[in-house]
Amino acid sequence: EYMFDTTRAITSLLFSGTLSKYRNVKFIFSHAGGATAPIVERIVRLANLDKKIAARLPDGPLAELKRLYFDTATSTGPENLGAIMKLAGSDKIVFGSDYPFLPVQATLPGLLKFGFNADELARLERGNALQLFPRLRT
Repeated sequence: EYMFDTTRAITSLLFSGTLSKYRNVKFIFSHAGGATAPIVERIVRLANLDKKIAARLPDGPLAELKRLYFDTATSTGPENLGAIMKLAGSDKIVFGSDYPFLPVQATLPGLLKFGFNADELARLERGNALQLFPRLRT
């Protein structure tokens, strides 16, 4: 259930107002955030319908979700990766392989087939992570 556990964690952080309250925290979610991106419209609609939740999100639920980062582990198909691209864009995606549970080769072919240009691939493979962790630059 890791896909849905991750989605529940993101939704809980959103609905509780935690994402709004801790704006300086860079949250990175594995497995492309589970099922979050494919059902983001439903999550946003529910957050807006509940006045208590909406009050905790001064910039709105979609703006909070767009600030999140996602890794690519087991999620390089167009359904998941396409939804993440629509939600957050390529600058919010970092490489994840799920190693040692899966070999790196389980992730790379999907990334290469997705249609990223060379610059986007370089950002996904390393550049975006270096932006998040600048002390790792050499």
